[in-house]
Amino acid sequence: MTQKVCDRCGEYNSVSAMVCSSCGSTLSRSEIIGGTKTSYDCPECGKKLETGVRTCLSCGCFISEEEKHEISYRNSRAAINPYIMGILYLTSCFIPLVGIVAAIMLLTENEPLRRKSGRVCLCLGLIPFIYIIYVINHPIIQY
Repeated sequence: MTQKVCDRCGEYNSVSAMVCSSCGSTLSRSEIIGGTKTSYDCPECGKKLETGVRTCLSCGCFISEEEKHEISYRNSRAAINPYIMGILYLTSCFIPLVGIVAAIMLLTENEPLRRKSGRVCLCLGLIPFIYIIYVINHPIIQY
């Protein structure tokens, strides 16, 4: 079970507690014990923050619980499996229509990593079309 430890009295409190149940001091910078520590990025400066931190130590930005959940959701959605992207890139080369459709879908996303992957899929999907047009206009055998 994950708990916050009060800096002043050492009392164990729940992770969602804002003040210590024993002495009443704020738990904004208290140490979290147990469970797994996850991190997320500050919405202002992008610095890595650990779970339980309410203000960014770099820029001083206050982070609400709602923002933390939104940031962690965005970060989990932004993660792309590299094996799946490799397969998508190869498929884009051999089946250009798949690459172009995947590119359109990825380019409409807000995450920069997905948009970058969409640009790669678009390029890989267009290369076979350009090659086919070149071959049609420049045949190897001259009649």
